[in-house]
Amino acid sequence: MNEKTLELALRKQALQFRIQTQREQWATTLETVDGALDKVSRLRGGIEWLRENAPIVSAVALVLLIARPRRTLRWARRLVLGWQIYRKLRIQLAIIAPPA
Repeated sequence: MNEKTLELALRKQALQFRIQTQREQWATTLETVDGALDKVSRLRGGIEWLRENAPIVSAVALVLLIARPRRTLRWARRLVLGWQIYRKLRIQLAIIAPPA
């Protein structure tokens, strides 16, 4: 085997090791993103369930309001604040990255 062929073979091997390392790094990064997307998907599913079962949710909220008014009002304030933050973030994200 001449010197040029040997040099090319060593370079090819080094590139293959580098590519393998990059693939492993991408796989780790994508696992993190996949976990976040799973959480978002579950959250969207929960919101969809709430929309589909609004009468049941309203009835439970009414019962809780009657049984424990202070606690229910405290949670209602938190939910309203969370909803406002969600809407503001949604608007801000729509401005940054408009829908396609």
